[in-house]
Amino acid sequence: MMSLIPKLLLDVGNSRLKWALYCDQNLGTTGTVLHNGNLTEALHSVLAELPPPNEVFAGNVMGGDSDDLISRFSFEQWNITTQIIKTQACAFGVENGYIIPERLGVDRWLALIAAHHLYKSTLLIVDAGSATTFDALTAAGKHLGGLILPGLELMQESLLSKTSIPRVEFTVTETLFASDTAEAVSGAAIQSTVALIERLHSTLKESTGCIPHLILTGGNASVVGAQLTEQKEVFYEPDLVMKGLIRFADHRGLE
Repeated sequence: MMSLIPKLLLDVGNSRLKWALYCDQNLGTTGTVLHNGNLTEALHSVLAELPPPNEVFAGNVMGGDSDDLISRFSFEQWNITTQIIKTQACAFGVENGYIIPERLGVDRWLALIAAHHLYKSTLLIVDAGSATTFDALTAAGKHLGGLILPGLELMQESLLSKTSIPRVEFTVTETLFASDTAEAVSGAAIQSTVALIERLHSTLKESTGCIPHLILTGGNASVVGAQLTEQKEVFYEPDLVMKGLIRFADHRGLE
């Protein structure tokens, strides 16, 4: 009989801490908090009130001493050793396409593993968050590599910080030919991201001879997804990294 004590899954991004309770093959309670670099405060603010988990699994892109910080928190809080997931050359039928495998961000690695498990087809995976990442994966699980672009807000922020263009708020817009600065800057960030998605999707289709599924995840997935013009199969997977963590939580030591 499976234990009803949940496992705790942590997706530690550059700006957000996402967490989920996983029990009996189901994702349960989930949550997100901005950490703004203060991971200790974020962990205590949302996790200290949780019931003690059975195990803790974490994917962490922050680097530095943040792995130790996460491990120390769970040990002091629940006397549990955290399983910090690291990028590998191969796991769960996915072959890492990076020359130096560990240089692929663990969030992208977990997304690849989850997407391959879910779809078993040629995929273009786009994570539209603080950065926007693009990864190509064959039906056989071979990662062909990918690209990294500043996220929509970061693209706008970098332009405004290096020019004399007036500061404007990011605006979700469908405008192609804007008549004001806010829409001109925000619209260009959105449309350049959409254009790259469509270019990569078309190139992947030509190189593999099949129509790739497009997997969208991240906070801005719906923003860029709404602007796609070519006919393609689009799947929204907001919990893709968590689903990658589930693979490790279910098969620890067997990958």
